[in-house]
Parts: sequence; C-alpha cells; structure tokens
Amino acid sequence: SEQKFIKIYKSPESLELVERNINFIKEKNCFNPNILDIYYDEDGNFIGYSQDYITNARTFLDGLSDSELSFEIKYKYICDIFESLKKLHSFGAHIGDIHSRNLIYDDEHAYIIDFDDIRFSQEDNLPLSEYYYIQYSSNYNYQESSMFTDNIKATISALSLLYGFDFEEIAIMHSISTLVSYLELFISDDNLLNDIKEIFYNKDTIIYFDDVMKKYFASKLLIKD
Repeated sequence: SEQKFIKIYKSPESLELVERNINFIKEKNCFNPNILDIYYDEDGNFIGYSQDYITNARTFLDGLSDSELSFEIKYKYICDIFESLKKLHSFGAHIGDIHSRNLIYDDEHAYIIDFDDIRFSQEDNLPLSEYYYIQYSSNYNYQESSMFTDNIKATISALSLLYGFDFEEIAIMHSISTLVSYLELFISDDNLLNDIKEIFYNKDTIIYFDDVMKKYFASKLLIKD
C-alpha cells in the first residue's frame, strides 16, 4: 500500500476549527498532498487526519542551498504553490501562516502543507498561529492576516528560492521597506522591481507573483547578471 503521512493531535480539545479546516480542504480538494482520511476517537471527537506521503520532501528553505535546482525547476515549483494559493483564495479563505518551512517540494511538484490555521475573510481575531507578521516599517505595526498577506509571504518565499537568499528572514527581523532595499541588490530590471513592489504595496488588488514571473521568464530578467 502507498505510504501515508498521519497527524494525530495530542490534545483533542479545542480542535473544532482544525476539524473544519481539514474537512474543507478535503471537500474542496484545494491542496496536494491530498487529505486521505479523517480520524475520530470512540466518542466521535476529531483527533487527526492522514494525507499522501511526499517522498524525499524538502522545504523552500532547504532549496536556498540546493545547487541542483535550475531556474526552470524553481519557476515550476513557484507556479505550483501559487496555483494552490489561488484556488484557496477563490473560496474566500486564506492561510495566514505561510512561510518557507511550510512550502515543500519533491522531484516533480511543490506543495503547501500545515493548513490547520486556515481562516475565512469574515473571521476576525481567531486564536491561530503565524510564524511571522508583515510590517511595512520597523515600528511593530503588523498587518492582520488576509489573502493579501498570504500573497506577500508566498512571494517572499518564492524570491528566496529563486535567488538562494533568505529574504524571509529580512521580512521577519525588519520590514518590507528593508526587504525592498535588499531586492535592489539582486534585481537589475526596474520594471520587474516595480512589479514586485506593487505586490507588496497595492492594497486594492492582489497581484500574484507567478503572474509577474510569467512576464519576465523568457528573458530571465529575474536573475541579476
């Protein structure tokens, strides 16, 4: 039989939101790896789930030092991530807790994992975790999670993978404005840099990074000479 990844929660209390989220992902088939089974204890309480096991999985953070990853492979992995993210967003839901350790890849595809904390746009102040928060300047004025912050965080992880530099750490320790100053050291094309800034700063329209990549892929302007 095929291998499964099984996640069982140590404490089954207060898992209503997690159960809702896992059922939602299974029903809508938003992500790979697929949810296979949902587990309940003898009293009918949700206790965990299983999903397809990803062989030889590595995180986007691991990919920063993976010299075997070509530009084309990185491009495909990033497109895989944004395809899943767009599908989730189409249902009015967002993840919040996107970071390079929750984006993984095998020899063929990339995946979003650890989606316990999915939330919907009408929900506020849920007690859900985030690895880090988006702030635009170093004044600790954090942005609440949304589809916009999902896209920004996924973009930062994608840029980190492309350039082999941990831009995410800059965003965590400093701010988006500091991150942009670092990007200027890597990106020579002003149009590309401006498009990335638009992802970060446009709060009216979500501009997904994979769509920006497609504009520059042919000439590989993403990589500074």
